[in-house]
Amino acid sequence: MKVRLVAAFFLTIILTVPAFAQTQTKAPDSEKIENIRRLIKVTRGEDMRDAMVNQFLDALKPMFANAGPADVRSRQLFNRFSDLLFEEFRKIDFTSITVSLYDKYFTNEEVLGLIRFYETPVGQKAVQVLPMLIQESMARGQVQGELAASRAMSRLAEEFPELKSVVPPLPTGN
Repeated sequence: MKVRLVAAFFLTIILTVPAFAQTQTKAPDSEKIENIRRLIKVTRGEDMRDAMVNQFLDALKPMFANAGPADVRSRQLFNRFSDLLFEEFRKIDFTSITVSLYDKYFTNEEVLGLIRFYETPVGQKAVQVLPMLIQESMARGQVQGELAASRAMSRLAEEFPELKSVVPPLPTGN
C-alpha cells in the first residue's frame, strides 16, 4: 500500500511538470528569479531531491525483499534499481520547476520576506527540522491509514460474511 501511494505521488509529480512549465506566459522578473534562487539556497531546497529519492527507496525496500526467493538477488535488484533511480532523478531540473512555482505563487516582496525568515535562527531550525517532521508525520499517517483501512475491511466483512475468510482479523488493542 505504501509503495503504491509513493509511486502515485511521484507519478503525479512527473506527469504534472509539463503543465507547470506551460502555465507561465509572462516574462519572468530577473531580480525575482534571483531572489527565488537565493531562497532555494537558504532553505537547502536542492537537497530535497535526494531526501525524496531516499524516502521512495525506503518505501520500496519491502517490495524488493519479498520479490524473490534469493535474498542476495533481491538485494542486487534493489541496489541496481536505486542506482538507476538516482540517475533518472538527477536528470530532472527540480530547481527550474521550483523557481517557476515560486514565481507563480509568490510576489518578489513575499520571496524576500521568506528569505528574511529563513535567515533567522528560527528559520534555520525550520530548515533542519521540517524534513524530519514531515517524514515522521507521513509515517504516523501511514500507520493510522493502515489501521483505518483494516477497520473498514473488518466492517465490510461483517456486512458481507463471504469476505470473512479473506479479511485478516483486526490487531488487538486498537
